[in-house]
Amino acid sequence: MDRQIFLDWQVHFNLRKPNSRKATLIYAVVTLDGQQMKINTGVKVYASQWDKDKQIARMGGGINNLDCINNGIVNKKIMEIAVQIERLKRYLCDNVELLTDEAKVKSLFIEFVKPTFKRKTMKSQKKAEALKALKVFSEVISNHWDYEKQGTRQKIATVREFCKWLERNGGDTLENVSKRTLALYEGYLNTTPTTRSNIGAEYKTVKTKIGHIMSVIRKAREFDYFPNDINVGVENYKFQTKKIKDDDLSRSFALTDKEVERLYNYQGLTGIDMEIRDLFVLQCEMGQRISTMLLWLKGEFQEYNGFFDMISTKIPRGVSIPITERIEEIREKYKEGMVLMDKENENTIVNIIDRTIKRIAKAVGLNRLHTYQRQIGDKTYDCTEPICDLMRSHIARHTFITQRLREGWTKDDIKIVTGHDDDAMIDSVYAHLSKEDKKQQLTKRINKVEEANKSSNATNVEIVRSDSQILIDEIEKLAVDINEKDKTISKKDKEYQQLSDIHTIIKQHDEYSTRRLDEIIEYGNLSGSDGDLEFDIPTQDDLV
Repeated sequence: MDRQIFLDWQVHFNLRKPNSRKATLIYAVVTLDGQQMKINTGVKVYASQWDKDKQIARMGGGINNLDCINNGIVNKKIMEIAVQIERLKRYLCDNVELLTDEAKVKSLFIEFVKPTFKRKTMKSQKKAEALKALKVFSEVISNHWDYEKQGTRQKIATVREFCKWLERNGGDTLENVSKRTLALYEGYLNTTPTTRSNIGAEYKTVKTKIGHIMSVIRKAREFDYFPNDINVGVENYKFQTKKIKDDDLSRSFALTDKEVERLYNYQGLTGIDMEIRDLFVLQCEMGQRISTMLLWLKGEFQEYNGFFDMISTKIPRGVSIPITERIEEIREKYKEGMVLMDKENENTIVNIIDRTIKRIAKAVGLNRLHTYQRQIGDKTYDCTEPICDLMRSHIARHTFITQRLREGWTKDDIKIVTGHDDDAMIDSVYAHLSKEDKKQQLTKRINKVEEANKSSNATNVEIVRSDSQILIDEIEKLAVDINEKDKTISKKDKEYQQLSDIHTIIKQHDEYSTRRLDEIIEYGNLSGSDGDLEFDIPTQDDLV
């Protein structure tokens, strides 16, 4: 009996977007001994009509005829792929030595499951070469991006523009999509005049366009829209133009208090234009991004002790916004809501706001000139434009931070409102302080330091005087105490001396008395006496 081979083999059919309301692609996913391979089946199904457990599209049961026909095609394709996978399984069992070659197994998987992508004959090679880049890329975008999003529409426009360029430079084919053509196209964008510049497209524009194209190429390579042997490695192309300066930072600025007042008091606006103007002024008062402001308009905040507490967007973080009189005034004006918020797509709202605020600023007469640097290719150029042409909703956030700094707010105060982590963004991006502003701030700090020093010196002098007086008092008190102690010691010394003298006298008297008593005992009378004195001397027996 031949040796049996047991493979850890799993096959699943998974939906590309299982929660999509539109028909979504089905992928065949095979796991062989921990190695996963997947391929696009080329068929779609509605997620609600997919039976995950049975791995087939549902038929009947309230499904209309058109969907039933589509689901029948889906199930037929799934069965065909399942048969091909079984053929591959048997082939690997007969050629066990191939299991150690991961690249070979993947190649066989594609050959068995989707042989139309394997170019072995001249006929199949011509078919592969005939694949149009625009057609393939359009299918990739359709299957992997949501058309409703503005970014997807921009991606489609960019890819079409790229494919038209390919058509003029070697042909609109996948074969022509290489690192070399991508580098040539990047150079073309850098040197072709645009509506904004007669020199070429700005750095950010070029980077965005190349980024859109590369995202589609990588997705096409990942899901085998590209034949394996066409321009291998094109998905690893790196952007060639080096970044010199941040165009957005250079182009940003802050409005002055007077400019904000002119904007707010302008009477020539009605309808949505007025709403957008008032929303911009609210941003200048609250310091939030437009996306956070849209949440505020929906009521997604808590009001407590004169503050709006809410979560900011982009990087979710709690912020606390002080409620000013102007905020209250505008909130009361729109207590019934804004017509602007009836728009279904928030991306559309943001675009409308950014376009309209430019037009409003121009009508108000905000024509102050702003000079900034623009990077085109690997060079920078000075440009000067009126601020009305550079206006966008985010300028309000720059205005809030700059005005608060002018008013003397600390950066820690500002971070509570804006949600920034540290001072770096405030210093490098949002603080548009002029040289005069910085001089005034420096003067205020110097004055504060001088006042603090004067106050500190006065306090220190008082402290020194007070300490000196206390020390003198202590010394005088100590001197009195020492004098009193000296007197006491002297008095005690005299008393001790007197006691010592008395003790000496008593001792001498005792010695004398003892000696005289011995004389009486021995002689019967005291020496030096006339014999008239008589003593009744006790005998020894009497003493006993």
